[in-house]
Amino acid sequence: METTQKIDYSKFKCDVYTPDGVLIKEAITNSNHIFYCPALTVGQQYNIVFSYGEMFLMAAAFISQSEGKVTFLNPAHFLYNCAVVRPSKSFVNSVKGKIKSSRIANVPIQQWEKKLLEIINCSGQKIPPLCQNSHGTYIFKAGAELASKVK
Repeated sequence: METTQKIDYSKFKCDVYTPDGVLIKEAITNSNHIFYCPALTVGQQYNIVFSYGEMFLMAAAFISQSEGKVTFLNPAHFLYNCAVVRPSKSFVNSVKGKIKSSRIANVPIQQWEKKLLEIINCSGQKIPPLCQNSHGTYIFKAGAELASKVK
């Protein structure tokens, strides 16, 4: 008989960082898993880090297009932009504890992430092999005008 642990949804976090790795604050998440972070600057790029407890799940580069709003993101938003950015060393240093926790726990890269990395590689953007199997060595770029869709 297989036993499974229940997921503690209160452990999911969304933190907003500058591209240089300065933690701005934890985003506020509502019951529909839509998150926002007050006092963001329009036109400024932010890195959004998703984690579970102390384990890194993924990161997204997002340009705020509406003051104080960060919006729900899903794989389609990343596919729309179909690009990754290399994080700065200072950003990686800021989240290295979470990345290490993910590697120790052997948190798998999600299937959609693998597929998107494959599509990006086929499009001519070459991602180093390390990026294809390691959390934290790339950041997906989110599609444009996402914040304007949130009311």
